[in-house]
Amino acid sequence: MKPRADVNFSTILAALCLFMAPLILTLTPRPALAQVVVAINSAGPAVSNSGGGDASYVADEDFSGGTASSFTAAVNTSKVTNPAPQAVYLTQRYGNFTYTIPGLTAGASYTVRLHFSEGYWDAAGKRVFDVSINGTQVLTNFDIFATAGGENIAVIEQFTATANSSGQIVIVFTTVTDNAAVNGIEIEGSTSSGCGTDVLDINSSGPAISGTAWVADEDFSGGTTSSFTATVSTTGVTCPAPAAVYLTQRYGNFTYTIPGLTPGANYEVRLHFSEGYWTAAGKRVFDVSINGTQVLTNFDIFATAGGENKAVVEQFEESANTSGQIVIVFTTVTDNAAVNGIEIQTAAPCTTAPSAPTGLTATATSSSSIALSWTAVTPPANCAISSYSVYTSAGTLVASGVTGTTYTVTGLTASTTYTYYVKAVDSDGTSPASATASATTSASGGGTGNCSGVANITVGGITYTPQWCQEFNGAVGAPDTTVWNFDLGNNSGWGNGEAEVYCGPPGYAGNPSGCPTTFSTATSNAYIDGNGHLVIQPLEVGGTWYSGRMQTEGKQNFTYGIFEASIELPNTTNQGLWPAFWTLGENITTVPWPTCGEADIMENWSPQVDGGAGTTGNNSTIHTMDTGGDGIGARYTFPSGQATNTAFHTYGIIWTQNEMQFFVDNASAPFFTATPSILPSGDTWPFNQGIFTILNVAVGGTLGGSISGLTNPAGVMTVDYIRWYVPN
Repeated sequence: MKPRADVNFSTILAALCLFMAPLILTLTPRPALAQVVVAINSAGPAVSNSGGGDASYVADEDFSGGTASSFTAAVNTSKVTNPAPQAVYLTQRYGNFTYTIPGLTAGASYTVRLHFSEGYWDAAGKRVFDVSINGTQVLTNFDIFATAGGENIAVIEQFTATANSSGQIVIVFTTVTDNAAVNGIEIEGSTSSGCGTDVLDINSSGPAISGTAWVADEDFSGGTTSSFTATVSTTGVTCPAPAAVYLTQRYGNFTYTIPGLTPGANYEVRLHFSEGYWTAAGKRVFDVSINGTQVLTNFDIFATAGGENKAVVEQFEESANTSGQIVIVFTTVTDNAAVNGIEIQTAAPCTTAPSAPTGLTATATSSSSIALSWTAVTPPANCAISSYSVYTSAGTLVASGVTGTTYTVTGLTASTTYTYYVKAVDSDGTSPASATASATTSASGGGTGNCSGVANITVGGITYTPQWCQEFNGAVGAPDTTVWNFDLGNNSGWGNGEAEVYCGPPGYAGNPSGCPTTFSTATSNAYIDGNGHLVIQPLEVGGTWYSGRMQTEGKQNFTYGIFEASIELPNTTNQGLWPAFWTLGENITTVPWPTCGEADIMENWSPQVDGGAGTTGNNSTIHTMDTGGDGIGARYTFPSGQATNTAFHTYGIIWTQNEMQFFVDNASAPFFTATPSILPSGDTWPFNQGIFTILNVAVGGTLGGSISGLTNPAGVMTVDYIRWYVPN
């Protein structure tokens, strides 16, 4: 996230210019004065505004995908108002890529200025692309050369956008012809003044500072202390900390849990940084999350500040959790995460109740339960949505304090229709009711044996009965080896360049050396957690990554019906992990892959690798004789406010002869249907035979990506259940 600092314009004029990128106001007069929240030099380094440009620009950040390029020809900026510094137009990110600008005020309006110059093509029609901002397409078939009227001529496209419920502006560049491209990005907001009212000031790794409100380091877990002696420049930030704060630093992987706040109330979180150790960009790179939301991605203090021993302040508006806490997690990508000081300030009061939730759906999940889902409400300015409440159509409260955008109503009567609505809550009040949604519970009945208590489900007028269920109930321990086989070792990277060594439970025949020999949830790569879940956890031991890969080959095969699993995934925002729930043809020992058929029901990887969905969605793909490793598939994107790593989601297929329908959470709404008709001419449909299932978390590889920034704990894949239903 970028700072939303309070800057006095007259002070800037007196100082003439600022050399630090994160907190800048434009020095060029405009009809309406605007504060530059952030200005990014795409594919380039930090650039000052000493040349008279619009603002100082930070080094490229907050992007995923794309490739960097640079040019040397002078760019004509005479046709645009308030251009970027000349150097910005000489670097360019191109391809299919996304910028996710964090740290903004959810629901607030910002001006987005996109800077372009065509430095490669010398004619119109050579580079054509689309741009969308927070899901709305703002440029269609955009051609830099044609718009500018030639090569090496600056173009600025300006739009008004509202930060989403996560306080982000997401800018997606999509190629039509050749490659989409951008040279620079500015996000502007309104000006403000004053330094705020501090609730708590923490001198990270240092003592209390006499005569100030800064207390000695507290409320942390993890990390190591360090100190410096050089003089730190604070001229580039507004409302800096005392100089002594920038001379001590906590580094490593660590967490600050700030207690004693008002649950649901808004606070300004100001993080103070200075690079006192490294002397070049790229040496220290890390992520920061606040109350579970990532607010800084691949943050580089040196690159953002434009040098060593220069103060940087990153500021975010966040609400305290239900325990009255703000939890700030620092996670290393390269070298060590670090922070010098933390300020918690009161934020402007919330004075507006939220609008009504939208997008409410109701889906019967059994004879006694209905799953509700809705779209997250964008909070009013200076507000945060603290929770949602669920009501029956008669106005009876079903649940309050719901912090996500899903809720399952249980204890219902079979074959009965129920209707519900939802309201949102912030600190000012409660929203109007959403539109209602109804569903009818399925008829009573269900499975037996391991499926006892699992109800029938009805989809498309067909009732399915559970036949094979893995609910993972029981005491803490190893998974049942009468049900599950465990693939072992590295197997030359499993054909994908993977880095992990797979282990079975302690004592499993053939376990590689280095696998655990005694059971512990802290060291086992796959275990039952005692709370009804299977956990697969990658762990680094002695420089080697170990993980789990479980499958049912020869023990349980499946043919037709509904096959699904309820899974909460690890955070795949950053590359390193590659979790999957998938199947292979039962004839793989005689008909090699891919002719035997592979169906990836859930496959997830980082946006940093080949444009993965990360926490925002799921990929489902079939692989056949002719489609091979590329396969044919589609991506499901979760509604706003939902994510793969914050709740369990159901990933499944409805499978009949010559058809597989892939779904997420709602079997009645498949997002991808595979039939023989989508295969290349001459290909063979391999899915009219039995299959077996596989669960694993790969480390590295073609879609896992680099593991250089991966550290323990890397995250876990938690499985609530796996079920196979057959039609009655």
